[in-house]
Formats: sequence, structure tokens, C-alpha cells
Amino acid sequence: MVKVMVLRQFLQRGLSLLLAAVGFVVISSPQGIGGSAALAADAGKGASGWLQIPHPRKGKGAKCVADTDFMRRNHMKMLLHQRKQTVHNGIRTKRFSLKECISCHAYTEPGASRPVSIKSPKHFCRTCHDYAAVQIDCFQCHASRPEAAGGAKSGKPGKAAFLLHTGKAAARSLAQASQNRVAQNRDEQALANYVRSARR
Repeated sequence: MVKVMVLRQFLQRGLSLLLAAVGFVVISSPQGIGGSAALAADAGKGASGWLQIPHPRKGKGAKCVADTDFMRRNHMKMLLHQRKQTVHNGIRTKRFSLKECISCHAYTEPGASRPVSIKSPKHFCRTCHDYAAVQIDCFQCHASRPEAAGGAKSGKPGKAAFLLHTGKAAARSLAQASQNRVAQNRDEQALANYVRSARR
């Protein structure tokens, strides 16, 4: 019974502290107590407010492969499903492929000849992922912008360069492992010599 009372008091105090913290944040925001409505209005207008809501650019196509609200909530599930279908089952379709998404949603800055890469905060994917503090790793392997005219890859090396790079990395890793084994054998041999000399 005592434990239940202590737990109840703890939860009440914790809730009070949480409500006090939320109240402090709202009151201390630059817009004051009624700031949330003004904040939403400012963010909608693109004014520099306390919180900038992302406004990703529309794709080049007439419409997206699915409803906008659906894609905002489920695009990651569609991309993961597509990946599984492609990698594990060998089924390649264009509907939810990352390559097609990148081709449609690529943004080219005025006066630039190529679309921005994932390094730019104006990249379509980064627009929302930076806002949501979500780190994406798609572009560690995949190109973050569409192929350039003429078929040359833009932003990522070709498959041969990738294999060469991974081969070099594997060779470095094997060399390091070999050096570690040699050092370990040397240490073990020195320890064995020490033990032998201590026994004499």
C-alpha cells in the first residue's frame, strides 16, 4: 500500500513538473502565450519564425505515385518494401523505386547545370528529414541526384569504382588484421619466453 502511495505522489509531481515545463516553454517563446496560432501562420507564410515548418517542392510529374498524405506517412515503408522486393526477390518495378523518386523530385538551383545533392539543405529528402531530425542512409550507396544527360552518373561513382573501392578497403582490412595477428603472436611469444625464464 505504501508503494502505491509513493508511486502516485511521484507521478503527480512528475506530471506537475512536465506541465510547468511546457508552460514555461510556451510563455518564453518569442511569440508569447498566444504564439502557437501566430507561429503556424508565420510558418505557413514562410516568415522567419521560431519554428520553420518544411515545405518540400513538388515533383516534376503530373501527380505522385500515391496520395500526398499517404506518401508523407508511409514513403519509408514503400521504399523498404521496394528494397526487399528488389534485393531478395529480384523484382524491379518503377512505382516506388528510389531512383524514380529522385528523378522526379530533383531540385536544380537557378543557374546551375545539375540538381543539388544530399549535401545541400535544399535537397528534397533533406527538407523534411532535417526538420524531423531523421538521419537517412540511402545515399551512402545510392545516387542523391538523377543521372546526368548522356548517361554519366552524377554524384556517385560507377559500380566498377565502387567494387574497386570496396576491394581496396577489404585489402586494407585484411592487412590490418594480419598485422594484428603478427603483433599478437609476438606478444604471446614474449610472454612464453618470460614464463620459461621465470621457471629456471
